Amino acid sequence: MGQKVECFYKAAGEYGSAYVKFVGNNSRGAAKFGFVGMNSDGKITRIHVQSGKDIWKTLSGSATDKVVMEVLE
Repeated sequence: MGQKVECFYKAAGEYGSAYVKFVGNNSRGAAKFGFVGMNSDGKITRIHVQSGKDIWKTLSGSATDKVVMEVLE
């Protein structure tokens, strides 16, 4: 299923939840992550695969900031 996290959606101007899961490496060995984003109503708004660098940028706003806000239920 993946790890549930919180991230900011710039287009909507709001925080939402997402599920992130490591899905493997590309042909050059770089990490790939599956990403399923949801709005505040819990509806899926985005689904795609991102590089490790891009997933950190999506989750924290910085490709070098590895802090992720985990959503606890």
